[in-house]
Amino acid sequence: MCARARPAACCHGAAGSPGCGLELADIVRAAGAAYCAGHHLAGVQRRALADITACRTAAAGATHLRCGSCGADFVRYHSCGNRHCPKCQTLAKERWLAARNVSITLRHFGWEVREDPVKWLKGPSVG
Repeated sequence: MCARARPAACCHGAAGSPGCGLELADIVRAAGAAYCAGHHLAGVQRRALADITACRTAAAGATHLRCGSCGADFVRYHSCGNRHCPKCQTLAKERWLAARNVSITLRHFGWEVREDPVKWLKGPSVG
């Protein structure tokens, strides 16, 4: 893809470019070290966090390319390929869903229970 042909709101540019939102890698870069220090992680978990952080950055390596249409030089950063990386697996997920004519919208909800869950599940005590 020609680097000059990209629209102004393209999300394939550097972090902080117009149209780019917060990504998982941004969160891992900001809080990953503190999280890892306070939790015991298996090797595969540490590797996933490291891969997600490095994905499509200079840390993962890059290929320098020249556009065949306009001659502009640009850099394409390598992806990590980790199965837990949202950047790497989104296209595979979309292809899988398209092959099966499936349209799914996923929402993740969470909540915090401030009481003892067992006590909460038993219901109010009668005294």
